[in-house]
Amino acid sequence: MDFQGLHCYIDHLAVVQPDVPASLEARTGASWSYQQLHRASLRVAALLAPLLAENGDIKGRPPRPAALGLPRGNAWYACCYACWRLGVPVVANDEMPDKASQAQRAERLAKELRPRVAIGFATKSMPNDCVSFSMEHILAAIETGTEASKSGPLTGPDSVLLYTYTGGTTKHSKCVVVSHAMALWELQNYHIVMQGHVSSADRVLQFTSAYWGAAAFGQIDIALAFGACVVFSDPEAEKLAPLIAKHEISVLGTVPSLLRATYPGGPESKAPSLKVILTWGEALSVKVSKPWRKVCFLVDLLIASEYWLALYSHCDVYRDPATGREKHLLIPLPKLQMHLLNDGLVLPNAPGNEGEMILTGATVSPGYITDGFIGPSESTEHSDYVHQGVRYLRTRDKLRWVSAKRLVYCGRTGSLAKKGGQFVDLEELSERLQALPGMLSCAILGGERLEAFCTLEEELTIPLQRVQKEAQKICGPTARVHFRTQLPRHPVTGKVDRLQLQAQLDTLLQRELTYEEQKRWIQRQMLRAYCSWYPVALLYLVWATLVGGFLDLKSLWSIPLRLLLLPYMWGALAYTPLLPLSSKRERAAYESCICPPELLLILVGVLPSFLLCTAQVWACALLVCVRRERVAALPMLAVGVVSPFLPLATQLSLCGGCIIWDLMFPHDDRFLLPSLPLCFYLVLPKWLGDELTWHLEKNFLRRRLKDLLIRFFIIPKIPWAASWAWEDHGHSFSILDSVGPVRVAKGNSGLSLAVEFSEEIQVPCARRAADVDEHASSASPSTAVGDGHGTLATLVARAGGDPSMLCLDSLQATVLAELIRKELHQSISVADVLRSQSLQEMQQRCEPCEEVNYEEEHGDLASHIKKCETFRVFLLQFPRHPVDWCLRVDAPIDLHAFQRAVDRCVAQHSALRTSETPDEALRDTMDKAAALWQLWRAVGRRSDCWERVMASALFALWPRTRVARSEEAPRLEVRVPPLVDGRVRDPRWDWASHDQYIHSVFDDLLKPRRWPFDVAVAPLFHGTAAGHSAIEAALSKPASEVAWYIYCSITHAYSDGLSGQALFADLLRFYHEERETQGGPSSAAKEELGPTPEPLALLQRRLWRSLCKPGNLPEPNDDLYHESICDDWGRRAGQSRRIYFHPNVTRTLRLASCRDGPGQGQMVGFLSEARLIAVDAGDLATANIWEVHKLIDSARLARDWRAPEPFEFGLCVYVNIVSAMVDSLPPGYRHLVREAAPPSRWYSTAYSHLNLRIDQLQLDDWDFRIFHHDSAWGWDWPTNFAHDLADTVRRMALTPTAPVVGDLGPVERSGAAETGSSKRSAEIETVERAAKLRRRGGNEG
Repeated sequence: MDFQGLHCYIDHLAVVQPDVPASLEARTGASWSYQQLHRASLRVAALLAPLLAENGDIKGRPPRPAALGLPRGNAWYACCYACWRLGVPVVANDEMPDKASQAQRAERLAKELRPRVAIGFATKSMPNDCVSFSMEHILAAIETGTEASKSGPLTGPDSVLLYTYTGGTTKHSKCVVVSHAMALWELQNYHIVMQGHVSSADRVLQFTSAYWGAAAFGQIDIALAFGACVVFSDPEAEKLAPLIAKHEISVLGTVPSLLRATYPGGPESKAPSLKVILTWGEALSVKVSKPWRKVCFLVDLLIASEYWLALYSHCDVYRDPATGREKHLLIPLPKLQMHLLNDGLVLPNAPGNEGEMILTGATVSPGYITDGFIGPSESTEHSDYVHQGVRYLRTRDKLRWVSAKRLVYCGRTGSLAKKGGQFVDLEELSERLQALPGMLSCAILGGERLEAFCTLEEELTIPLQRVQKEAQKICGPTARVHFRTQLPRHPVTGKVDRLQLQAQLDTLLQRELTYEEQKRWIQRQMLRAYCSWYPVALLYLVWATLVGGFLDLKSLWSIPLRLLLLPYMWGALAYTPLLPLSSKRERAAYESCICPPELLLILVGVLPSFLLCTAQVWACALLVCVRRERVAALPMLAVGVVSPFLPLATQLSLCGGCIIWDLMFPHDDRFLLPSLPLCFYLVLPKWLGDELTWHLEKNFLRRRLKDLLIRFFIIPKIPWAASWAWEDHGHSFSILDSVGPVRVAKGNSGLSLAVEFSEEIQVPCARRAADVDEHASSASPSTAVGDGHGTLATLVARAGGDPSMLCLDSLQATVLAELIRKELHQSISVADVLRSQSLQEMQQRCEPCEEVNYEEEHGDLASHIKKCETFRVFLLQFPRHPVDWCLRVDAPIDLHAFQRAVDRCVAQHSALRTSETPDEALRDTMDKAAALWQLWRAVGRRSDCWERVMASALFALWPRTRVARSEEAPRLEVRVPPLVDGRVRDPRWDWASHDQYIHSVFDDLLKPRRWPFDVAVAPLFHGTAAGHSAIEAALSKPASEVAWYIYCSITHAYSDGLSGQALFADLLRFYHEERETQGGPSSAAKEELGPTPEPLALLQRRLWRSLCKPGNLPEPNDDLYHESICDDWGRRAGQSRRIYFHPNVTRTLRLASCRDGPGQGQMVGFLSEARLIAVDAGDLATANIWEVHKLIDSARLARDWRAPEPFEFGLCVYVNIVSAMVDSLPPGYRHLVREAAPPSRWYSTAYSHLNLRIDQLQLDDWDFRIFHHDSAWGWDWPTNFAHDLADTVRRMALTPTAPVVGDLGPVERSGAAETGSSKRSAEIETVERAAKLRRRGGNEG
């Protein structure tokens, strides 16, 4: 039977089944039959007919609709029915949770569609001729009104049924025109889709808001197709499951993601009445459909707002032979007019053909409302396609024929994003992510980089890190994978709201921009403060010139010459005691008179004009003499002697000629002389400001005079503003008295905190090591180069904790390259390791080699070292910054073999053959110059020319480091403690263990320290023993009574905590080899050593890295962070605290860190220099703990960090983590870490918001210190921090996908906790007392 409109079909149902329920309101329980619905529509039509007799005031424009703002229910259903009966389309916008979106939609439809009648609308934007009705008017008409006459139909199939808007979850929503034919097409074809599983006895849930009209009216069509009852309910997902059970819903149509949200427990938790489920709007994954097919008749529909029922799937699975992935088979309706389009050509319906689906016929929308007319939303070329004279809609859905009348979905044509120079299909990536075990839902956004948002199942059957690595592997190394507790969903459609995800990313970007603006403002203000000292310097110079010339104004003409002389006098006098440049102000003579900058300015100012050229030439000669050789300075000295007798112009020529003459001859300091003016005037304002300000505070008499002078010229430095006013609200007292899972106790007068768990935490995913072994064993045989543990897969696992190439960061890549060199005797660069996406690809990049010689590898540098033996290296002061390590050895040490091992180690590493810089006077000043150049570059315009010039200038004046040749390096004698009266220990400290006492032995033994490498061996025993040395005395005693120790120390200029593993990898291997040559341990013992997981040449690589000659890097100075200006801004009052973690906390931390297998002991990755990582958790309401871990891990994997900019230290949180050598030492050796002294005061000086130091003492013993935090945070902030930190560790282990912000409710308290708190406080006092006694000086490692 053919119907002219949807209302005719409903009239037919009212005739054939008048008493069958047609609608039910869930909120009121009111039910109407089809006959009652029919009569109600006639009465509403009688009310509206006089107003809608003439619809459409301009020819060619679409008919003006009736706008429905009523809540969905029986009356709303009757209004729609009545409007269709009168030939008037409807547009609905009912109640929805997001009131702002609801109001915005109401305003939009009022302007775009200009409704003729508004029912239940409160907006003021309706046209002037629009007649409004309230809910009461409609109900009164339904109850007491007269019925309209049953005249002939006013519509046809092509008439407009309704206007609906697209969901708007991916882009701006569009207004789609829906015809009666589209609805009638669905009613005719749903019987084919359902195959008899739905009848008039069923109940169909209609919960979608009319905001998404296609789904809302589509749910009604399902009920109408079978004459079933439609149940209207609110669109709240959390209420759907109980509502389905209460009203015995049997048919549910929804989006797949909302289905999982409604029944998070899966099909087992569904209501018994639910027997049919239809999904649309999103891809239904095979992983979701398989369990649901067992309990329901499941249908997946390929529909859209622009085309209604077209293709369906009974969720039969097809495995793609190309990719191995499973997909649902789609079936087109029998009379569907569709084709596949590829490159502008229509493809035949043959298996294997893939293209964009194009549709025509009754199921396709007439178009969109655009500028008041019906037409395509875009150009016709992109939205329509004409085939054989018929208009087809380009759906943008890609399909592929796999058999006769069977297709599979292949994504969207607009889902391509560019990644790594190639286009990737975001739909395909999302499908692959969704198929991962444990993955609940995901969404991928394209842009400059791919952003993947994922949620995980509550009960994971595989380790969480496996899911992470697989997801990262699918998305690629440059993509960011975000793990959330839930994804934002549209309040109406239930689909993932990609616009809201994009808004979160935009908000993150805005926070970055705000941070950058704040940082730039600080830098500009500080630069203005520095530059204001230039007039003061010029004023000093003019004043000195006038005084020296007896107030002769003619002497002012020599000011330019004096400005040229200043840098060279500064450089020359820096190597003399006359002009100390050190910031320590060691010269007490300057404290009561003038400061060094004043001395320089006055000295140059009072110098007679005829001696200016002589002074400059002699200053240049002095620099050449000091930095190179005395013979090179003789010509300059001769020029200086004759220059006073020459005319001024000739003197100027001679000055410039000396500099040019020096440039003509190649040598190590070729650019020294032309670089001096640039660096001097760069550092002059800060040098003058620091020294003069310091002297003003020291001298009361000069303070008043100079303060008045400076006030007119100097711009004050901006103060630091507190970042956060934190309030405790008594929560710290609840924490200290709590008996919950995390317990905190005070000690050391409140300066220390002890944190422990009330019970041992059992990590659910405990089979990580087995997973790694499984992956390693499954490596391709083609990658097995060498035998046993020499395969690439095993080396990758040892370097990074997992055989996946994708998860290697830059440091682990360095480790792996060194392991390949040592074990497989092959060469591969770190860059090639990071580029490799698989073991096979990495194997292809490896090249065979006998042995890598780093001096040969860097030929230019090798020739440079042989020629001049000097380098410029970023230096720190050695006495203040040593890095040291102490090992305890189980067996006696052969001193002679160990000495030869030290000799070999020094010969191999050029970093161990360096000597103290001869340019110590310039070290601190050049560090300031480098920092100020970074400041100028940060706030000024970039100029490639100036950047090259300044990079060359900084390089030329940077302090030199001398490196001796291997054959000429002085021998480093191994130090041994003296034997005093047959003892090596002071009997007063016999209560202390050997491990506690050894640090004081080395502190006394290593005075003075040797540059840059120091090494010592010490045996310890109680009592006395006979012998000429400590070694002989120790060997005379039983082995069980002697403890042997090895100590090594390297200057921080070339090393950090990680360097110890590289150093001992060589030193201990050399030692065992030397012992074997003397008939020592067997070769088996040597094999037990094995290669360490740290790079052999880390020290050498760091040295080479520091050799940033001009041209090697665009701006080598930017790779370093200069702390010399931190005191100027960012320094403020801080507080200190110490946190002691109970072993059960650190054990949990180690397990929860997800370092798998052999790499589990290395739970912390290291950066060898100060680097900044931006961590923004995004939406805190949905971010989980694992998300924060992933942010840091992704930054490390992508090397997405940078050196801090000037004054950025004061805006950051500083974290310093040092790991003990737990797993990297051979058997018989144990790293002994010195525990830091407990804090003795509350207050300290803060340079960043929070400064944390974490040292690993043993495998499950960590020393955690808060060096300082802002005083504005208050006394009780560390108590809350310690509790929350431990609670985060606990939740990392138990529920890593839980929200990152935990429960902040009241803490459980009990009076019984006081006893435990006192006990833990006593334990802290005991530990700290022992720490104080065994630390008698020395520096931290």
